Amino acid sequence: MALNEAHQQAAEAAREHAVMTERARLMRDMHDGLGGQLVSLLMRFRSGKVSAEEAASEVSRALDDLRLIVTSLDHADEAIGIALGGLRERFEPRLRDAGLQLDWQIDSEAAKHRLSVEQMLDLLRIVQEALGNCLRHAQARRFGLKLSQTPVGGLRVQLSDDGRGIDPQAPAGKGLSNMRLRAGRLGGALDVSSGATGTCIDLQLPPAEPPAGGISGSETATQDD
Repeated sequence: MALNEAHQQAAEAAREHAVMTERARLMRDMHDGLGGQLVSLLMRFRSGKVSAEEAASEVSRALDDLRLIVTSLDHADEAIGIALGGLRERFEPRLRDAGLQLDWQIDSEAAKHRLSVEQMLDLLRIVQEALGNCLRHAQARRFGLKLSQTPVGGLRVQLSDDGRGIDPQAPAGKGLSNMRLRAGRLGGALDVSSGATGTCIDLQLPPAEPPAGGISGSETATQDD
């Protein structure tokens, strides 16, 4: 009994150390990446290379990214449903102001899965990119998110709208390229289907590897529910 308790304590300590290490690395990346972007924007604005409207748009996107990083840090090693709920709370007023109906479906088992800080940030960025594209370009009336668990225990995230559609092969599709890059980092696959009736982005992630101590992500999540 004592040996098992010691093993659990060691596993918990290792998990907390991994979370703190990821948080520190992410903060460094934020300083170098986001900070550098803002400094560059300030210099271009002062030299007259960007208009006030363009600068405001870039600052707005930078703030969105900063808030997303904070969300991923706040919800590190928490159930994925909680982190997605934070993203919904931030975007729902914008969707409502744009006249968009939000269809949000979260499977209770899938919502218990946990991700690392880096994984959470990649996933949230994919969802945020889809939300942003819908608001800026889709001319849609509805945006949907569906989170479910795959038969093998992985995650499936389906993002859809009923807008005018996009061309996944278009040269301007930088957002889709970034989504696929992040899906790859998550070890998953991202499929995009688009047409006159709207766009569907289907992200499928493999089951998470059990952390030290042999407790799966969804099992640890049940301790909080």
